[in-house]
Amino acid sequence: MKRKKYKRIGKALRINSEETKPEAHSDGQLSRAEAEKLQAKIVDDFRNWESSAIRAAVDLDQFVRGKGWIALGYERMTDWREKEIPEADFYYLRNVLKLLSEGVPTEKIERMRITNVNTMARALPPAEWKKPLWQEAAATLPTKEFTVKAHKVSDDLCQHVEILERRGFQVAKSIAENWDLALRIAEALDGAESMERRIQAIVSNYLNSPSEAPGKNKLQAYEAMNSEEIAEVV
Repeated sequence: MKRKKYKRIGKALRINSEETKPEAHSDGQLSRAEAEKLQAKIVDDFRNWESSAIRAAVDLDQFVRGKGWIALGYERMTDWREKEIPEADFYYLRNVLKLLSEGVPTEKIERMRITNVNTMARALPPAEWKKPLWQEAAATLPTKEFTVKAHKVSDDLCQHVEILERRGFQVAKSIAENWDLALRIAEALDGAESMERRIQAIVSNYLNSPSEAPGKNKLQAYEAMNSEEIAEVV
């Protein structure tokens, strides 16, 4: 009797053991345990990346203040930047540099999320950056919650902030090189330091350039063409 009893217990244990095993998927789908592990790693890697980006901006601020490019044999900072630092990376760090230039303590910025730093620089005036309340919020609040709070204060202060739109394109190398050249010209001749202002200068110059229509720029010619099409429909 004891042997039969032990067999029944052993069978029950095997069934329970099989039920607790992660479910195997033939199509490569992750089990819950595997997904949770990867999720934790993704969040941790992203936080580490944010911290690295902010530390890089702090180092860059010290480099710029000390005119480090001269010691490296470059005549201008722009020459050094174009040779040594990817342009997109450099401009991504500019908002951190803005906070540093306004006197926000380095140790405070190092605790912040890079996404919240960018929102703070765009949505709030410099006077708000120095307030401990906002510094703590940028360090602790999730991106979405911080953005909502910052934009509400921005509206209360009548400081208009446009919603950001992301654009991307893939073109032949020669076209990309001409685009980079246009960005450099906008910076040098129009004094457009930020990427946003440089693109704005390029777009504005194109829209205001002469069209084939007498006395009209491209924007005016386009609006006239649309007005004629609407009139024909009506």
